[in-house]
Amino acid sequence: TTAGLNVNSKQWLALESKRQQAQSTVMETNTEWQQLHLRVHMFTACAAINLEVLPDKLNPLVRPLMETVKKEENTLIQSYAASFIAKLLQQCASRSPCPNSKIVKNLCASACMDPSATPSSACPVPTAQEHAKGLEYVYVGFS
Repeated sequence: TTAGLNVNSKQWLALESKRQQAQSTVMETNTEWQQLHLRVHMFTACAAINLEVLPDKLNPLVRPLMETVKKEENTLIQSYAASFIAKLLQQCASRSPCPNSKIVKNLCASACMDPSATPSSACPVPTAQEHAKGLEYVYVGFS
C-alpha cells in the first residue's frame, strides 16, 4: 500500500511516524519484559533459599541473583537479592565441594564493574578527599 506514496507526502510521513511509535513501544515492552522476567526468576530463587530447598546444581539460583545485583536499577530489589546471596552462602558453607569461593569471586568481579553497568556500585576504596571528609565528620561528630 505504500508503493504508490511519495516519500515526502503527508500520508507517508504519518505512516512513518506510526511505524516509529510502534517500534519504540515494542522495544520498551521488550525491555520491561526482560526486567520482569529476571525479577520473577530472582524472587523464585529467593523463595527456594528461604525454604532451604537448594537443588544440587545452584546455577538456577545464583544466576538470577547475580544478574539482579548487577543490572537492577531498583536499589531495594538489588539489596534484597544481595541479602539472599548472603543467605545462600551460609547454606552452602557445609557443601562439598563448596561453591562459595566461586560465588564470591563473581560478586567481586561484578562489584568492580563500571557503575553504569552496576547501578549502585561505587568505588570500594574511598578517594583521599572522601577519606578526609569522613575523618572530618567523625571529628566534628565527637567534639
